[in-house]
Amino acid sequence: MAGAAQRFRLILASASPRRRELLAQAGYVFTVEAADVDETLRESEAPDVYVKRLAEEKARAVLERYLDPTLIDETDKDGAPGLSSRMSLVVLGADTTVVCDGEILAKPADGEDAKRMLRRLSKRVHEVLTGVAVATRAGVVSGVETTLVTFSEIPEAELDLYCATQEPMDKAGAYGIQGYAARWIPRIDGDYFNVMGLPIARVVRMIEGLWSLSERTGRVDVLAREGQLCGVALADDGWQTLEAAEVGDDRHLGLAHREDGVGGRHPHVARSDQIHASADAVAVHRGDHRLR
Repeated sequence: MAGAAQRFRLILASASPRRRELLAQAGYVFTVEAADVDETLRESEAPDVYVKRLAEEKARAVLERYLDPTLIDETDKDGAPGLSSRMSLVVLGADTTVVCDGEILAKPADGEDAKRMLRRLSKRVHEVLTGVAVATRAGVVSGVETTLVTFSEIPEAELDLYCATQEPMDKAGAYGIQGYAARWIPRIDGDYFNVMGLPIARVVRMIEGLWSLSERTGRVDVLAREGQLCGVALADDGWQTLEAAEVGDDRHLGLAHREDGVGGRHPHVARSDQIHASADAVAVHRGDHRLR
């Protein structure tokens, strides 16, 4: 289990009881610190960009609370190791939204708004997007998980009954797949836990990949321009990878190391045109700029 050998301090930057439950289910030991960020959708902002941005902002907001060394104690009041201990800090941020026909369906304002949303979803297929971000002092690794959810027809009588409760009020799209609304969901395509608010398998890969590289190299190597940091993880073939890097954007460069077969590691800079998207990560191939 992750918690049994955990050698870093993990903070969940979310007050969501569902995310807390899923992270604990995965075996992690962690504390919870909700992040207070502006969740206003920006003009012309795409849903995937929106949830990724909020996840990153939440993770950074909590991380920044610990960047002033004068505020760090050896042991926190809850008994968790302080940041002056030898453990590194990892902060997890997440944001989930429901998208139907390109429209973001956030948390409903009231019961009538919840009914409006659910009528939109009735007899339709929609998307659930969760942005996840893992932040350390070295940078932020982030990505977006998408699940397709099919709704059957929602009878008006059931809709009235459901929306008279508080269950839909704190949930994007006005429903939770683990609750009463499960009776209207005959099919999903993708990660079930993503619909609950945290794609836990992906989160584990991100946390463990980032931590294992940090442990192996002593730090997480990143390059940044214009404030955008790209986290690095190890690939099976000896090359490093950038999780959810900004592909095709010349402003973002990634640092890779090539194994030379005789124990040497040569740092290379990979330009954006040498970064290729794959299912779960962005692989960095041989760069032609060796760092001197």
